[in-house]
Amino acid sequence: MTECRILQFPVMGQKNDDRLPNRIRALRKARSWTLAQLAQQVGMTTGHVQKLEVGDRELTLPVMERMASVLGTSVADLLPARLGGLSDKERLIIDTYREVPSYMRGAMEGMAASQQEWRGKGEVAAFPADQDKRRA
Repeated sequence: MTECRILQFPVMGQKNDDRLPNRIRALRKARSWTLAQLAQQVGMTTGHVQKLEVGDRELTLPVMERMASVLGTSVADLLPARLGGLSDKERLIIDTYREVPSYMRGAMEGMAASQQEWRGKGEVAAFPADQDKRRA
């Protein structure tokens, strides 16, 4: 009996979202929108939006403001963490801060203020697992 082998080619033309210059594609996909749907919402051509997503067109502040408004997010959320945007954990902290009552914000602000001495000093060494058990 002969063995049947299927020749598979990699998908062409797709870029890893993590390597893209902005988060437009990720935010669009999270809403299950097509390029055409987003383009219509922001009043641009599909080709223009596609070029913005992959960085072939400059993403200006006015365009970012339109995109953010349509995508229901902030302008800062359009940037990936490596370009100064927020990571998912940072975004969660900020979203939580914005949604909790003011007295809880004070506690979060106090925690942030107490950590200022350690900013820029690298990671703090963690206790070995056995020391954590003794402290509990």
